[in-house]
Amino acid sequence: MPSAPKKQTIGLFPFMMVTLAIIITVRNIPTLSEAGMQMFFYMLVAVVGYLLPCALVSAELGSGWPQAGGVYVWVKEAFGERFGFTAIWLQWFQMTIGMVMLLTAIGGTLAYAIDTNLETSKLFILAVSLATYWIATMVNMKGLKTSSMVSTFCVWLGVFIPGILIILLGIVYVITGNPIHFDTTISTSNMIPDIFSVGNLSILIGFVFVFLGLEVSAAHVNNLENPQHNYPLAVLVAALITIAINLIGALAVASVIPQSDINLVAGIMQAIDQFLQVFGLTILIPVIAILIAVGGAGQISTWVLGPSTGLLITGKKGNLPLSLQQVNKNGVPRNLLILQAGLVSFFCLIFAVIPGINQAYWQILAMTTIVYGFMYLLVYLSVIRLRYLKPGIERSYKIPGGVPGVWLVAGLGFAVMLLAMIVSFVPPEQVPVENISLYLGEMVAGTVLMIALPFVIYHLKRPSWKDEEIPDETGGS
Repeated sequence: MPSAPKKQTIGLFPFMMVTLAIIITVRNIPTLSEAGMQMFFYMLVAVVGYLLPCALVSAELGSGWPQAGGVYVWVKEAFGERFGFTAIWLQWFQMTIGMVMLLTAIGGTLAYAIDTNLETSKLFILAVSLATYWIATMVNMKGLKTSSMVSTFCVWLGVFIPGILIILLGIVYVITGNPIHFDTTISTSNMIPDIFSVGNLSILIGFVFVFLGLEVSAAHVNNLENPQHNYPLAVLVAALITIAINLIGALAVASVIPQSDINLVAGIMQAIDQFLQVFGLTILIPVIAILIAVGGAGQISTWVLGPSTGLLITGKKGNLPLSLQQVNKNGVPRNLLILQAGLVSFFCLIFAVIPGINQAYWQILAMTTIVYGFMYLLVYLSVIRLRYLKPGIERSYKIPGGVPGVWLVAGLGFAVMLLAMIVSFVPPEQVPVENISLYLGEMVAGTVLMIALPFVIYHLKRPSWKDEEIPDETGGS
C-alpha cells in the first residue's frame, strides 16, 4: 500500500491570506465608485444579503465538519453523496470557465505596463493568460504551504499596496480642499436606488460578486491548525478587510474622478490612469499595473487548488476515475490540476481565436454563474437540514438564535442568491441580443445541462473507480 503523503498544517494568518486572496481585488473599485452615495446601500445589501449569510453558514459548517473537502463534505452530510459531488463539481466547473475573465483582465492590465496598444492584441492576452495559469498550476504542485506563501506575497503586493495608495491619495485630495466629484447629499433619493429597476439589480449583483468564492478556502480546512476556532475567524477577518479596501477605495475614486468619466467597460487601469493624472503621478502607472497584475495572478493561484482539492476528496469516494485521484508527494491532485489547466487553456484559446465569440462566451459565463448559485442554494439548505439531522455534532461556532436564527440567515442568503441567479438570465447592455426568446431558451437549456452533468457522471461511475489502496488523506504542504 502506498504511504499517505505527509500532511503539513498552516496557521491562522496564512490561511486567512489564502481566503483573502480568493475574493479580494482592486479591479472592482471603479464599478463600486460609479454608484456614488448609493454604494453604501448596495454594499449594505450585499453584506447583509450575501456576505453575512455566506460567512456565518461557512463558519458553522466549517467548524462542525472540519474535514478536507469544503462544500462537498457539508452538502454530503446533509443530502448524501450524490448532492455532495454535485456541489463540488459545480464549484470546480464554474472556475474552469470563470478563470478566463480573470486571466484576460491580467493580460489587459499588464499591457498598460508595456504598451497600451497590446490591450487589443488577442495574441498577447492569450500568451499572458496561458503563462499565468500554467505557472500558477506549477506553483500549486508544491502544495498548500507554498501556495499560501505565494497568496500572501501577491495580496500584499497586488492588493494592499495599490489599494492603500488609492485611499491615501483620495484622503489627500479631499483634505486639501479639492472638489468632490459625486453628490454627497444625505437624502433618500440620493442614497437609495430604485430597487425595482433591472439595471439597478444588475449593479447590486456586481456588489454581491465582490465576495463570491468566500467558501472556497474551506476545501483546505483540514490543513488548518485548530480549524474549529481559526476557520470562522479567518473567514470573518478576510470579509472585513475586503469590505474596507473596496468601500474606502471606491469613495476615493468617486471623489477624484467625475462619475460621468468612470468607464465600467474600460476597467481598472483606465480609472487608475485618470486618478493618477489628477496628482501628476502618471509615472507610477506602469508600476501600479504590474502590481495589480501580480494581485490578479495571486487570485488565480489560490483558485487553482481550492475546488480541485474538494473534487479530489469526492473522487476518492469512487466518483472520479482512478487517474484523477492520484496525488504527488505534496498531496496535490497532479492529474486533476493538469486536466484543469488544459480546460482553462482551451477556453482561453476559444475566446481568443474565434471571431464573434463574445456573446457566446458571456452566455456561458452567465450560465456558470447561475450554476454556481445553485451550489450556494445547496449549502444554505444544508446548514438548515443539519441543525435538525445532526444537532449533536459539536460546532465551535453556531449561527446565533437557535434554529430560527439558522432559518433567518440561511433563508436570506438563499433568497438573495436566487435573485442573483434570476438577474443573470438578463443579458447585459454590452451584449446586444437580437432574439431575446432564443437567448433565454439557450440560457435555460444550457443551465439545465450544466446542472445535470454531475448527476450523469455520478450515475455512470464504476465500482472500479474506488481504490482502497489510494490513501484517503489529501495532505497538502
